[in-house]
Formats: sequence, structure tokens, C-alpha cells
Amino acid sequence: MMTVSYIRSIRLPMSIRGFTIQDSEGEYNIYINDRLSVEQFNKTLAHEEAHIKNGDFLLKLPAHLFDK
Repeated sequence: MMTVSYIRSIRLPMSIRGFTIQDSEGEYNIYINDRLSVEQFNKTLAHEEAHIKNGDFLLKLPAHLFDK
């Protein structure tokens, strides 16, 4: 089961749409670029949630291997 503690909209470089960090309690915090359109925000949120659902954080591999 995934537990998302926070979904935050923050200012990021345009090259970064969003990212997720797992905190010390095992909960996930999703950060999404506040410059994105509503449509792109929703796509990015779905993308980040998919990483959580797929267990990508359990693999301990670099993020660039997931986002090709």
C-alpha cells in the first residue's frame, strides 16, 4: 500500500516536471513544478504515483533508469 503524505506544487527548473522523495517513515512526498499547466500537472502526478505503485523506490537504482 502506498502512503502519500504530501503533494506539493513548488518552483522548479523547467527541465524538472516533478519528483518523489520517500521520508524516514516510509511515506512518499511528491513535488510538482508549479509552472506546469493543469494537464501536465496531472500527467506528472500520475507518473510519480506510478513510480510508487511499481515499487521503484524499493529497487535502489538511479532514477534515470526508470525515466527513459
